[in-house]
Amino acid sequence: MNAPQSGLHYRTIHTDDGVNSLRLGDASLKPLKAFLKKDARRFHEEYLARTLVGVQPGERTVVAFATLVCANILVKQLPEEERISGFRFNSYPAMMLARLAVDKRFQGQGIGTELLDLAISLVVGSIMPIAGCRYLLVDAKESSVRFYERHGFAKLGELPDSKRDLTSMYIDLLPVARAVSGADKP
Repeated sequence: MNAPQSGLHYRTIHTDDGVNSLRLGDASLKPLKAFLKKDARRFHEEYLARTLVGVQPGERTVVAFATLVCANILVKQLPEEERISGFRFNSYPAMMLARLAVDKRFQGQGIGTELLDLAISLVVGSIMPIAGCRYLLVDAKESSVRFYERHGFAKLGELPDSKRDLTSMYIDLLPVARAVSGADKP
C-alpha cells in the first residue's frame, strides 16, 4: 500500500520495526508512543488490535501508525434522526480507530489524512463486504477534534456516566461504501 502524497509505505506492523525514535512532541501523546512500544506488536499478533505503520521506502523506522479494533455504538448515542428504523439491537456494529499518531518531524504533510483514508478504505473494502459494520469511531483528543470534523466525523452523544477527556466521534460509512460500489446498496 503506497501513498502517493507522502511517499510513505503503509503496511501492518512487523516485529523488527523500529518504534523507539518516534517523536510525538506533546506530553499528552505519550500514551500513544507507550502503546506502540509496549503493546502494539503483541495485540497485533493476538488479533486484539491491528496496527498499520507508515515507513519510508526501504526503512523499518515507524514514522506514523494507526490501530483498528472492533467496537460498537449504542443506538441511544446517535441523534434520533440518524437511528436506523427496524434495527432490533441496542448497539450498531462499528470499527474504532483506536490510535493514530504521526511523528512530529513528519506532521503537516498529510500523513494523518493518509492513515485515516487507509483505515476507512480497509473497513469499507475488506470488513463491510463480509461482516456487519456501519460506522468508524474515534476517541479524539481535544487537539484532534477539528481534524476529524474536517474529515466528516461528528461528535457522538455521551453517556451520562462518561467522565473522559476525550471526545467520542463517528462517521457513517454507508455513504462511502455506496460511493465506492456505485450503487444505492452495497
